[in-house]
Amino acid sequence: MKKFLFASSAFALLFSGAAIAQDVEVPALTDVLSGMSDTEVAEMESSVAVDGALGADLDIVVDAAVAEAISDGLISAEEAADATASLNIVSANAEFFDFDILDAIGEVIASGEFSMSDIRETLEGFNTLSDAGKAVVGQESFDFYAGYFAYQNGDTANQDASAQAIWNSLSAADQAIVMTMPVVADTGT
Repeated sequence: MKKFLFASSAFALLFSGAAIAQDVEVPALTDVLSGMSDTEVAEMESSVAVDGALGADLDIVVDAAVAEAISDGLISAEEAADATASLNIVSANAEFFDFDILDAIGEVIASGEFSMSDIRETLEGFNTLSDAGKAVVGQESFDFYAGYFAYQNGDTANQDASAQAIWNSLSAADQAIVMTMPVVADTGT
């Protein structure tokens, strides 16, 4: 059930952000789920508990919600594809985040600074990191700017030795991947 709630929350956050940008109302996820019988919900929860992952039942719910959001004009098909892929990556890597990644994604979307495509690209990069790299980058204390960019560009006011040590703990391959992740490697320039 916890994994299902996690995914449901992520799904709601991803799509509500796109809708906020368009200033439209997002249908409640409970409305989407209301078409499922108690037995179907129980089977889905049981499947998630046994498998430890999101199963086909959730895919059906997500697909239905995506179709409804597209048909209502809340999101484009491309945004839906980006959001669904992002949700799958977050779900598959939830163990590596020591902060509420869903809130972070919601804030990024609400800020309007990054698109769903940027979020998807960032999460796809995260997905290609080694497990050791994921464990580092998935920490709230990870700060690309203070640990790498500020040092490389002589920004002494924003350099942080602790952040630099964290950056240096990444392998060269993982560092190269992080530098391509739009949301993480954003330097504000």
